[in-house]
Amino acid sequence: MTALTGTDPNSTYVALLQTGDAIGLTSSLKTIQDGLGNSSALKLSTAAVQVGNYTFTGNTIALTSGAATFTPNITFSGNVTVSGTTSLSGGITLSNPATFGTSVFTLGGNLTTSGTSALTLTTTGTTNVTLPTSGTLVNTGVTSLSSLATIGTITSGTWHGSAIDLTTYVTGALSVVNGGTGLTTLTNHNVILGAGSSNVTFVAPGTSGNVLTSNGTTWTSAAAVGSNTAPTITTYLSGSGTYTTPANVLYLDITLVGGGGGGGGSGTSGDNGHTGSTGGSTTFGSSFLTASGGAGGGGGGISSFGGSSSSGGSGTGGNVLNLVGGPGAAGCTSSGSIQGGGGQGGTTIYGGSGGANNNNGTVGLDATANTGAGGGGGITNGSAGNNYAGGGGAAGGAVKHLLSSPSATYAYAVGASGTFGASGASAGARGGNGGSGQIIIIEHYQ
Repeated sequence: MTALTGTDPNSTYVALLQTGDAIGLTSSLKTIQDGLGNSSALKLSTAAVQVGNYTFTGNTIALTSGAATFTPNITFSGNVTVSGTTSLSGGITLSNPATFGTSVFTLGGNLTTSGTSALTLTTTGTTNVTLPTSGTLVNTGVTSLSSLATIGTITSGTWHGSAIDLTTYVTGALSVVNGGTGLTTLTNHNVILGAGSSNVTFVAPGTSGNVLTSNGTTWTSAAAVGSNTAPTITTYLSGSGTYTTPANVLYLDITLVGGGGGGGGSGTSGDNGHTGSTGGSTTFGSSFLTASGGAGGGGGGISSFGGSSSSGGSGTGGNVLNLVGGPGAAGCTSSGSIQGGGGQGGTTIYGGSGGANNNNGTVGLDATANTGAGGGGGITNGSAGNNYAGGGGAAGGAVKHLLSSPSATYAYAVGASGTFGASGASAGARGGNGGSGQIIIIEHYQ
């Protein structure tokens, strides 16, 4: 700066500064001019200094109009109060608390806080914080956010935080839709199966040697194909009940025979013998497989003839065979001392019919039990004039069926044997009992 000492004011007054009204400083801001009256950007008063739109009064900087713009980064080491609209094209570092008023604060660079003071946005109305559409919001010093659930929702961007400790922060079972199983425990050694959004299900190991097998819909524990498991056999010889299919059965080989009819009793023309009863039907499943019982042999002496022959029972439902049981033979007629043999009982696939007994006045022979064969007819008494032997009982029908993919259970009933026909009251002999039916099931495995 050039000194004015010893200079002539007439030649240097242009370099002197003056107030615009040439009165001097007062409490009002006055524009400072040079000696030629050219106004500067500087205004002075006894209390303030104004440069452009910025007024400095004590520790306060006021913006008279427009927006404040700071091009380089600014560092504030003391408290900062911004009451107007502020635009920063660079970053700002705050080492002590800063207060931003209700006007707009625009930051073009980074906002950095240092020290232990928190960055707090406080307002009596709604506070909006607008983040960039790209980039990452990072706060490495935050170790817990206890009130995150109450302060809003993050709808976009990337949230960075520590891994969630499921043991500490998750209670109960983690649902399937959140990546869990929906269960708190898993069964030992079971295979887990998915069930959509429902809890997982399990397949137990089952029998030793089983493998995981698809049935087209889900997975089951089943014996391996070609495991060479020997067939098993279930036999029913009487009564009724429920058959339960064993596990891992591939198909059933089922054979049924109905009960055989009883043989007729012998008698005379005036005192005839009685007809044997019909054998019972053998069934497997409800209206599935049926082997009906054979008819009883006719009583001797009815219409002055030997007992009539009888018809065998039928078989229905089988896909291998359906057989009609063998008929019972008619009884013979005798005169005087000549004997008349009883009719032979009908036979089944198992044989066992009651034979014709030729001993005078002897009862008919019983059929073998569980063959379904018919009983033999009663023999005449050769010393009683005209005598008539009883007819043989017929055999029950037979059924054979191969059943693939069997159901879990089936009802069954075994046909009872037909009972013998009694002899006439004064002469003759009763017939033989028929044979009862049976069911044989051979189970073949995978």
